[in-house]
Amino acid sequence: MQDVHAEPVEGEASRPWYLSPTIASIVLASAFVIAIGLIVTDSVRARRERYESSADYQRSLAADYRRNAKNSALMIRSAGWHEHLREMYLRAAKSPWISPPIPLAGPPPDWMPEKPDQAKLGRTLAPR
Repeated sequence: MQDVHAEPVEGEASRPWYLSPTIASIVLASAFVIAIGLIVTDSVRARRERYESSADYQRSLAADYRRNAKNSALMIRSAGWHEHLREMYLRAAKSPWISPPIPLAGPPPDWMPEKPDQAKLGRTLAPR
């Protein structure tokens, strides 16, 4: 066993005893890195699943609005808004380490659906 308080031998690299790598310190550092990686991976997986669930919910809302629209421009516009939110959550699920923008409760007054069939009915609600 080496005396930690002994004078360094000439020609030996002198460094503090706590900086000399040992098997135990390497194993401990590796375990720490693996634990952090598992925590980050698990949280990313949970966020991805949450975003996919939100996208599915928005899809069902859009389908409900379309089914109950009966040529109502407001309902068609709301269905388009929920499709927009669904696409936003699907994009967020592809890159869950980036937070998606917080969606508004409803579409902004100047928002128009991106799909042509929805835009035709949504024009009646656009500001003039």
